Parts: sequence; C-alpha cells; structure tokens
Amino acid sequence: MFGGDLLTREIEFTRCVLDELSGVNWAKPLVQEIHRRGGIVAKNGPMLFEARVAYALHQANINPIYEYKAGVGESSVDFYLLGPPKFLVEIVSLQESQGVRNATWKQDGFIRFCLSDHNLYEEGKDRQTEVAQLLYAQWKLIEKVYAKGRPIKFPIPTKNVYHVILADMRGYLGGAGLFGSSEDFIEIVYGGACLLSQTRWRPHGIPQKDGTRSFLTGLFQTNKEYPSLGGRYLRQRVHLIGFVVERAYQPDEIGTKASTCFFPNPYLLKPMEASELVNTFPLAQDD
Repeated sequence: MFGGDLLTREIEFTRCVLDELSGVNWAKPLVQEIHRRGGIVAKNGPMLFEARVAYALHQANINPIYEYKAGVGESSVDFYLLGPPKFLVEIVSLQESQGVRNATWKQDGFIRFCLSDHNLYEEGKDRQTEVAQLLYAQWKLIEKVYAKGRPIKFPIPTKNVYHVILADMRGYLGGAGLFGSSEDFIEIVYGGACLLSQTRWRPHGIPQKDGTRSFLTGLFQTNKEYPSLGGRYLRQRVHLIGFVVERAYQPDEIGTKASTCFFPNPYLLKPMEASELVNTFPLAQDD
C-alpha cells in the first residue's frame, strides 16, 4: 500500500462499483468524472473511495443529491441524504503524506519506513514523526469546513439536518496504521489526554522547547479549544466524523462497525442524541 498503489482486490471491486453506478442517475456525474480523469488509477484514489461510498448508499436504497450546494458560498457537499433525518455527507481521503514519503525507502527488496520523534531534531525531518501524521490528519479534516480564511461546505446546523465527514484512512501512516489504529482516531478527535485511562496505550506527546511534552489537542476536545479558526468551525458545524478502514473491498463493507469508527461531536450532541444519531446514519450498521 506504500506509494499509494491500488490493491488488486480494490481494483476489481471498484470496477464492479463503477459498472453498477453507471446505470444510477444521481451517480452518473461521479462515474463520468472518474473516467474523464483516467479511470481506476492510483491518482484517482479519493474519487474511487467516493464511488464506493456512493455504491454503499445505493445498496442501502438511498438516492442522495450528489454535489449539493448547502448555502455556503459556491461550495458543495458530496452527498445530501434526504432522510428523515437529513444528512449532509462530505468525503475526505487521506493520501500518503510527504512526511511518510520522505521516511520511506527500499531495502533488500522490501519497502521500509520510519517515523520517529528523533526526526524532530534533524533538519528537514520534522514531518517524519507520528505526531506530525496525527496533525496532518486533523488538518485534512479541517480543510473540509474551512478554506482561504472562510467556512465552506457545511452551514450552521439546523434542526433535523446532521453533518457528517467520512474519512478514508488508507493513506494514514502510508497504510501501516490501518490495523489497530482506533486509538489514533480517538486522539485525533478527542485528544491525547482522553487515552490516559487506557493503560495499554500511551498517548503521543508533542515535545516542547523546555523538554516537556504536551498532549495533542483533539478536534472535539471539550476542555481545550483546538488552536485554529478552522478547528472552531469544525466543532460548530460537524456532528459526526467517521474513519473508514477498508480491508476486504467487497459489498456491505463500508459503514459496518468492522470498517468504520464514528465519533460524535459533544459540542453539538448530548450522549443519548449521539448514540441515536450514529444508529440512524445509514452507513453505521451492524456487520
């Protein structure tokens, strides 16, 4: 998976997905754009994931509006699910970061990579750390609500319309972090301090100039505001973030609890509301 290469099973399944969606009216623009850009090739990975999400919606007998303008300038969200309840759904795909590419090399016929805190102290290697990759993931999520100094895509929430970001995590840590990485997802959303009660997992620390370490601030961390205006918009406008980890590339995979972890926003949802919303979202089903 390093280098962003597509897996054989991914190619085969996505080919079937595009064939099926080519006969679905609302999905035709997506399929046509993928073919216009060269079809099932690695550079189209984000759009191919978008197509597999569209296929999952189609399999659930949902007919969303594709590329729906929700009233935030000229920007649009990927899918508007008419409900009830209604959902605005935006897709983000984490491709391999420059830091991971710089930390990857070939040796003895194998592809190897190393992300280490020691790289913080070597000139030009500051992005080759696990903390840098967590921050990269956070910023990719923020980019779905904030760009060029203004909010995009998601409007201020209104009653019975919920906002969801689905994140394709295939490129996180160059693909090496896809197994057993739910703790990283917790850290991205709720912050490193949230992991302190889980003794089997040590939160990442961000080295400070005085030699101490601070915990990563989560996007939805309740006791500390994320240090960017974009993070504020994310807290104010997004109800759920779902991290998708595809492994099998087959029907009924996206949205099951085996492939997707959903994290509700405590700023917008009370615990009971959050649980109910996750259970209501059509791509958050039992296996």
